[in-house]
Amino acid sequence: MMAFGDMFTVEFFIYFAFAALSIVGLVLAASYRRVKDSKTSLLLLLTTALMASYFTIQWVLNSFVIFFLNNYWVNHPDFQLASWVSTALNILGLVLNYGFVIMLGLTIWTALGQARRDMEASCFSETAAAAELVDGATQAECDEAASGSDVLSSGTEETNSSGSPHTDQED
Repeated sequence: MMAFGDMFTVEFFIYFAFAALSIVGLVLAASYRRVKDSKTSLLLLLTTALMASYFTIQWVLNSFVIFFLNNYWVNHPDFQLASWVSTALNILGLVLNYGFVIMLGLTIWTALGQARRDMEASCFSETAAAAELVDGATQAECDEAASGSDVLSSGTEETNSSGSPHTDQED
């Protein structure tokens, strides 16, 4: 019979660390999804959910299930595990692994596309802002020129030494 303390091996803590880190990643992806509601954040959330489920299942199967099955087999030597259970667990592991790789690829692809769209949008907004500044400066120059020409066309009055008003246009 296997003692409960025998379950806590180096592999137990390695699998536990992977499961804990993947669950922390899932929590961070969920909070990112709340902040930024986009397709990229949804794919990131699904990817971390696959990763967390895979590592948690792996940790549970390689530690607790093995412990209980070993102890049960010791007490019941005629017990046989159905062959389909092993096959189903292998298929589940493969599906989760391939799903994780596919979802990770989709997440990276949409994240790069979103970053490219954001960069194009920021370049467009910077170009539009620069155009507005140029248009504003041109408009201000046109306003100054128009007000300056009004002053020149009306003429400026000066007083000469004789005391009579005199304009620049008369000279």
